[in-house]
Amino acid sequence: MARYFNLESGLLLVVLLAVAAGVAVALGLDWPKALALGLAVAMLTGFPLAAALQDKLLEVYAKRGKLDRALDLAIAIRNSAPNGRLRNRAQVDLALLQLLRRDYEHALANLSAVKQALVSSDPARAVVRGHMAYCLAHLSRELPRAEELARDAVKAAPDEPIFAYFLGLTLLQQGRAAEAEPLIAESLEKNPDAAEPFPGERHWALARARAELGQDAEPARSQAIAAGGHFAEQARSLGASAAS
Repeated sequence: MARYFNLESGLLLVVLLAVAAGVAVALGLDWPKALALGLAVAMLTGFPLAAALQDKLLEVYAKRGKLDRALDLAIAIRNSAPNGRLRNRAQVDLALLQLLRRDYEHALANLSAVKQALVSSDPARAVVRGHMAYCLAHLSRELPRAEELARDAVKAAPDEPIFAYFLGLTLLQQGRAAEAEPLIAESLEKNPDAAEPFPGERHWALARARAELGQDAEPARSQAIAAGGHFAEQARSLGASAAS
């Protein structure tokens, strides 16, 4: 019940109480009756509205950099989920937030706990399986399984470029740069957004694959560095020799 006894829910109940009571007064009720009606309305509508509001707030908090609050709220939502389907969704939401911190270990734990028999659509399955592969690749763990999961994601959502990248990353981590390079390049060609999944990450992976093949790592290496952040440092570590 932590989902419903927190700051966000409390503020929503106060707003609902004030609005309902104000409307009741405007319609001619005296204040005691208006407050009683407002309280009844707030209690009846507050909990379902709080659930919808909090789902939206996860996205808002993440975009505004309030990741600690987003994670706390996501954990409360997961722990209070009333059924398997809602718990599945909450675990995926929590995992995606954890990935914003590159917390691959905890994200993988939440994704692994998803009951895939309750995942009804191909795109939803692709999200779970693809991100599991992504976590395993970055952890350099169970790479053959990661490859299988990534291939399942690509098959389920062939028009989503990020899953081609996830597959390319799993192959790259296995030392199969020749197979990885065209997948990573294709992912960038179809979706050139340098911020996906992290700033400069796909450019870093492409530069790394080309360097391992003895090819020119530029301009991918420079593009990864220009994006800044963690993967810019990884791109720099390829060294000037890899860029020539």
